[in-house]
Amino acid sequence: MRLSRHRRNSTWGTLERRFSDGRQFVNAEMLLKSNFPLLLRQVEDKDLYQAVFENIRLFGESSGSMEKNFLIRSELDYHQKRRVGTMLQRIPAIVNDEFRQGRIGSRKAVFTIGLSHVADIIKYLRENRVSVLSPLFTALKHEDYVDSLNLAKEDFGISIIIPRTLINDREEMERNKLKVF
Repeated sequence: MRLSRHRRNSTWGTLERRFSDGRQFVNAEMLLKSNFPLLLRQVEDKDLYQAVFENIRLFGESSGSMEKNFLIRSELDYHQKRRVGTMLQRIPAIVNDEFRQGRIGSRKAVFTIGLSHVADIIKYLRENRVSVLSPLFTALKHEDYVDSLNLAKEDFGISIIIPRTLINDREEMERNKLKVF
């Protein structure tokens, strides 16, 4: 269904106002679910989520040396990149499964994720693969993870939507390694 230009502008205005309101926490998933009849599926890998959570906790509690903080941060970055790559890799199978079972009418989905992960997603899309190398200087050695991108293999298109309030925030865009146009 296509929205009329007036309705589309009204919808975007509503979205922009909701995301700009700092008095109440709202993320894209919450906003979409409250305004549209969506089927929600989790693409998160629980083990990677736990690894990220644990590294964030360690990093937050750390009052150690710069070297210790560097090691924790290296672990965190590795697990975050693996987590995002794994989620991207799972999308086609989940969408195809929902379509085959008749729960959705077309092979389309909305994937919501934080701005801090967008640079990695763009990198994976440009390279047409997920490539995450193990950190060199950590106590635990991890496997390198390299795989061609399932989104491309399955011929899925992707659009990235970022609220204007974030795009207009040059510091936030730079902090998240996104080029401001």
